[in-house]
Amino acid sequence: MDLSETLPNEGVEPSKALQQTDGADAWVEEKHYRVVLNLVNGDCAELSSFGDEESAEACARDMAARLASTSEWPHVRGRYLRPETILSIEISERRRMTGSHVRERYWQGIGE
Repeated sequence: MDLSETLPNEGVEPSKALQQTDGADAWVEEKHYRVVLNLVNGDCAELSSFGDEESAEACARDMAARLASTSEWPHVRGRYLRPETILSIEISERRRMTGSHVRERYWQGIGE
């Protein structure tokens, strides 16, 4: 079971402008959602990341269905995992603050 073919949303840009304060020097918060397999030994294997929660949920449900329907070892990011070593499928939300629009224009050479 090679998951690289079933994850078309891989590399999707995180959603932007979820929170924005007023002013020229405002910071913008962006979110992305990681789908991760938690393994019994405490390790994890990331399946993919998405810009919206619905796509991450669909990926997690697809992986759960695949694991339930076969005993084949899934191939995840260069690793073959025994199905019995997978403890859970987790969707984790990540947030980060990005620079202001003024700083962005400066680094792009558009303005100072």
